[in-house]
Formats: sequence, structure tokens, C-alpha cells
Amino acid sequence: MENKIELSKFQDPTSLVTAENYGKLLEPVFRVKDINIDSKIYHTWRMADLVDTVEDGKWAKFSFVDYLWLRTLESMRRLGCSVKLMKAIHNELFIRAYKENLGAKTLKANVEYWTSLSNKSPLTKNQEDRLIASKQFLADKIYMSVPDRSINYFYQMVVRCFSNNNEVGILIYENQTFSLYEKTYFQTEEQQSLDMSLPHIMIPISSYIKEFIAAEDKEKFLVPAGILNEEELKVINHMRNKNINKITISFNENNAPIKIECTETGVINGNDAKKIMMTLGLKNYSSIELKTRDGSSLSFTHTRKN
Repeated sequence: MENKIELSKFQDPTSLVTAENYGKLLEPVFRVKDINIDSKIYHTWRMADLVDTVEDGKWAKFSFVDYLWLRTLESMRRLGCSVKLMKAIHNELFIRAYKENLGAKTLKANVEYWTSLSNKSPLTKNQEDRLIASKQFLADKIYMSVPDRSINYFYQMVVRCFSNNNEVGILIYENQTFSLYEKTYFQTEEQQSLDMSLPHIMIPISSYIKEFIAAEDKEKFLVPAGILNEEELKVINHMRNKNINKITISFNENNAPIKIECTETGVINGNDAKKIMMTLGLKNYSSIELKTRDGSSLSFTHTRKN
């Protein structure tokens, strides 16, 4: 099911909790050369004010969210979208967030959420630290006087890719209008569906995440950029080293576990390998058990935020 999503839906407590868990997505770890985009094209976008979450300077660094936005711009460019249309989408996802001071709204919603939670049961040390930090930011008049550009609607779209098996992206129509969309197995029939019969271009954000995980030259960024944790990266490395005997992936829903047996040489076929990488990258699992060809084993769980 594919539905039009309103920006206001990005501000619910569930999204905020998920966003907290993916805070590393905002860590600056890339340079222009790591993103595989022509530097001249990048500077053209800078001049057009299409990239304003990154500091000026030759040695500017980018977060994974910045990386995904640049990949989105590159797709629009290759598909023939005008700079005018790019700026309209940028205004909706970034400028609107700055004008509405989404960063401050997010902090206030965090404080309300964690405070409400503390009234029902004691907070964990991590939750207590987040509540204190949010209150400190809100009390800092200098910090609050300038909108936090890293918290924008595009960032929250990215966060939603990592929850509930969602696919979130942008639909662009012939008349140069656009909509944000969400594809998930957990939406109700009452939600308004998009009219997919209209001619359109679909730009799914998670396609770039899958592409990134599958690229061997991006492996060194997987953990620093917040895409995989250390255990998930071990699974990828065992796959690339052809050292897997059997892997079992379980899910939170009623889906049957995926059990993949490898060949005698430890090779996982292409479709299964892509399925495993997608599952790890988008956190669509509850547990993973791995047996290697050298006799070792690895198992871990993931509690998904709905």
C-alpha cells in the first residue's frame, strides 16, 4: 500500500524515539570524493542553495543523511528535473523545517515524551540522559536562537526508512508537482492512498541505502555512519569472505524465519545476499543466528521501534 504522507506525521513520539536511535546518521564522516558525485555539480547545487546542512569550506564533511540528499539530487538531475523543481522540493523538506523551527519542536516533544514515560515507570540511564540533554538544549538561549538545520523533514523521512519495514520517498509528476509517499505493510485502509495511475517518477530513499550497503568501497563507513552496528558488519564480512555455512533471520511479525544454506564453497547466491544486506541495513529483523564454515557462531537480536 502506498500513501501520501503529510509532514505533520513526522512529529509523533514514535518517530522521535526512532530518530534518537539513529542519531549517528547525522555524524559528519564523508567528503565529496566519497559520495561519487562530480565536484563541479556539487558546487552548482551549493550555489543554488540546494545543500545548506553542510559547512562551507574545501574540507567540508557530510553525514549519511547529507549523502542520501545528494544522491536524491543526482537522481533528479539525471531524470531531467529542473533546478526550479529541485528548489521546490528542498523548500518543502528543508526551508519549511527551518521556518517552523522543527529542531526546537523535536526537543520539546522529546521532553514531553520522556517526562510522560517517567510518570509511568522509571527511565533507564540512557533515557534519563536524553531527557536531561533535551532540557539543557531548550534552556540554552544561544543554541535555541538559531534553527538546527540538521533536523529537517528529509532527515525524518530517512529515519522512517529504518522503522516498520517502510519505504519512503518522493513522487514527481508530469506537471512538476510532487508528493511524499510511504509504502508499508502496517498502514490501515482508512489512510488516503496516492493515485498511482498518474504518470510519475518515483524516487525511493531506501534504494540508496541498499546501494550503499552493497558497495564494498563504502564498508569503512557502515558503522561510523550509523547504518550497521559491529555485529551486523560481521555478518557482511563473513558473507564477503565466503565463510557462512547457514544463516537464520527471524522477524517480529508472523513471517516465517528465513533460513539460507550456503554452497560447499561458502557462497551465498546474489538474490539471497541482497536480501540479507537489505534486512540488516533497514533493521527488518528480530534476531539473527549465523554458523560459519570455520566452526564459529554468532547470534544477536534487534528490538525494532514501531
